Amino acid sequence: MVGKEKVVENTVVRLSAADMKLFQDLIRDHSGIHLDEIKCNSLIPVISRYLLKKNFNSFGKYYRFLQQDRHYEVEVRDLISYVTINETSFFRNPAQFTVLGDHILPGIISERFNKTQNLKIWSAGCATGEEPYSIAMTIMEKLPFPEKWDIEILATDIDYNVIKKAEKCIYNQRAFRNVSKSRQEKYFNQVNKQYELKQNVRKMVDFREFNLKQAVYPVPEQGNWDIIFCRNVIIYFDSEFTRQIIGNFGRCLDEKGHLFLGHSETLLGISDGFSIVDFGNTHAYKIKDNTISKTPSVKLKQQSKAVRSEYANKNFSSRKTSKRDNMALTNDYLAKDSFVSPTKLKNTGDLNTNAGAANGKTLVDYYLAKGKSSADTGDYVSASESYQKVLEIDPLCVDAHFFMALVSENLSEIDRAVEEYQKTIYVDDSCVLAHFNLARLYRLAGNQQSAVREYRNTVRKLQQFSEDEEIKFSGGFSARLIDEICHQKLKQLEEDTSQSEIQT
Repeated sequence: MVGKEKVVENTVVRLSAADMKLFQDLIRDHSGIHLDEIKCNSLIPVISRYLLKKNFNSFGKYYRFLQQDRHYEVEVRDLISYVTINETSFFRNPAQFTVLGDHILPGIISERFNKTQNLKIWSAGCATGEEPYSIAMTIMEKLPFPEKWDIEILATDIDYNVIKKAEKCIYNQRAFRNVSKSRQEKYFNQVNKQYELKQNVRKMVDFREFNLKQAVYPVPEQGNWDIIFCRNVIIYFDSEFTRQIIGNFGRCLDEKGHLFLGHSETLLGISDGFSIVDFGNTHAYKIKDNTISKTPSVKLKQQSKAVRSEYANKNFSSRKTSKRDNMALTNDYLAKDSFVSPTKLKNTGDLNTNAGAANGKTLVDYYLAKGKSSADTGDYVSASESYQKVLEIDPLCVDAHFFMALVSENLSEIDRAVEEYQKTIYVDDSCVLAHFNLARLYRLAGNQQSAVREYRNTVRKLQQFSEDEEIKFSGGFSARLIDEICHQKLKQLEEDTSQSEIQT
């Protein structure tokens, strides 16, 4: 019963189902982060340690303590910081930074050559700073005479502890797994076994604590954001809150601006106000014309003190395609499956790592979860190794074949991806998303005949589902939406074929 005193046994605070429901609601109400029952249960050891750290022997006592206004804001921030972790690296998902440097920045440079030369980028959910600093490095490498531009890079996160770490600019070698040796030496100074970011990069980024649940979003002093990065953030929110966030982004994004999401995130079924810009190896989103109203937002220098963090010491300031078809549709499942230990949550030790003591089913679940966690952090090599271990135990595991295909795509091992999708279909011919993704890869490879075949196969497989039924591996999207995409693609392929015949 909530509020009932619990006894500490073996330095563990016992948590009831009612306690966990209060915890779940507390996190959601403050941050928007949605924790399902499995995720909540995986956090029980973490919460227990936190309560002991705070000298509480029951969650009920802690919860009543929070109800005192003078404690709430600081304590809830501290709790969220304790139960979340921000695992990232520099230039994570390198294709997006290639697009930023080779496509988007040149377009902005050309457009503003004889105009006001400003550039405004927001990294929302910046964690310990690797993302915004990667943006800064890309700008330094691609923007001619950056000192002549008014460049603003705002980096925000709900966790004030990671903001502090980001401002220290000290990183270990693990953060450089996507960074060349020459680039690392150019921008960092080695200090013992760690690396410190050089001043010319760190001064380009302004860090702020910001909660995406706030109704008023920051915008630059002039205009709106040219680019917003919000990667591997919305996967932790439910659909309703995600729609609010994306709507707010749309209101403070320039009409020609770009929105980057994480590899496992998509706007399919979330917002019709954006269209996909396909860059080949990756994609971004742009606002469709006249679909999103441009209120509310607030200029950075006008930001109310009430919504600034008490931990922030500086003022906000300005300083000197295809429609919906993309890999994110399938990757979104990685964030919504039933396995323990998503990237954002600390490893609780619940997974059985003792291979010798575990049975096959336990090991399969363990390596699937481990592969998912690695994929979420962008460590696709480790993810591939985990899924390979699953297949050694159970060669007919549909999930392992499917996820191996997704990981192979991220590693640019397209032949392997095609092979794994084919194996997925061999094991389970009813797997809609395997047919769908195979069609997409054939289309990108120029194999129109095979693409048409697999899109038609996808449509046929969808007939066994009701229109509103959720399709496995799709992250919650309906049969109707996927069917619409297939018909759009079939129409495009038909038009392409007709045009080719005319030219011939």
